[in-house]
Amino acid sequence: MIKPSSLSFISAFVHNIHLPCLLDTGATHSFIHTSIVRRLNDVSITNIKQRFTLADGNTNVNITGIVHLNLCIGQITTPISAFISKSLSHPCILGQDWLNKYSVDICQSTQQVIIHTAESSAKIPMDHRINQHHFPLKSTIAIIIPPQHERIIELQSPISSSPQ
Repeated sequence: MIKPSSLSFISAFVHNIHLPCLLDTGATHSFIHTSIVRRLNDVSITNIKQRFTLADGNTNVNITGIVHLNLCIGQITTPISAFISKSLSHPCILGQDWLNKYSVDICQSTQQVIIHTAESSAKIPMDHRINQHHFPLKSTIAIIIPPQHERIIELQSPISSSPQ
């Protein structure tokens, strides 16, 4: 049985493109999916090849570059440098670099996120449309399941499986 997600999401816009963002307190850096970067015009991209290993110690994220862009969240704009990858579980992952830079407060009891800049702050609701967030899964082994049968199998996900 799949339990309801305890992950925190917010909605942002980049160049008028809606961008659901996962707030990942366990990630040291912020990431953006290659498919989003392809849709952006006039952004500064630095090409690099790098690999990150997630907290579970098993999941790798291959990086192809760094993009510099402005996230519009509520009534404020937050500049960000994000690593570009096509092996992400979500279009945008905001890590500790962004969370600390903007002194972000994640309040689970009120389901709100407060973002602070030098000029102002914004209080926004968490995005609860979790059913619209797709997380790809694949079997760790090749299997054949005959019709009218069921089988328990081990799955692999691009989301870290480190304990909560």
